[in-house]
Amino acid sequence: MSKGALSITWILVVVLTVAGALYALGVLAIPQQVTRSDAHGTTFSGFALGADFVGPVRVTFEDGSTWDGELKDGLFEGFGTFASAQGWTYTGEFENGDAVGAGRFDFADGSYALVGS
Repeated sequence: MSKGALSITWILVVVLTVAGALYALGVLAIPQQVTRSDAHGTTFSGFALGADFVGPVRVTFEDGSTWDGELKDGLFEGFGTFASAQGWTYTGEFENGDAVGAGRFDFADGSYALVGS
């Protein structure tokens, strides 16, 4: 084994050892794939740390509408797609649950409209 490969191996061993120790102490947490439902029939599926989802989540509402994107304080946040149970979708940027900036409506009949700036 070359000297460079040996150095990389030792660095990897040290990093994994430290990460394992931090995980064992509860300092480092690993998100878990979870699916949760609320009292309104809404289902949330994604990776979570404790009670909070991290990264993209799929929200399925009681009527069959879905949200694929991130949540912040339970509201749509960042780039995502809302698909209605009626067959139209809106893809774009969201902030505090509201569509902001440019986005695209795709209608059930195959037509679409670009909105925003």
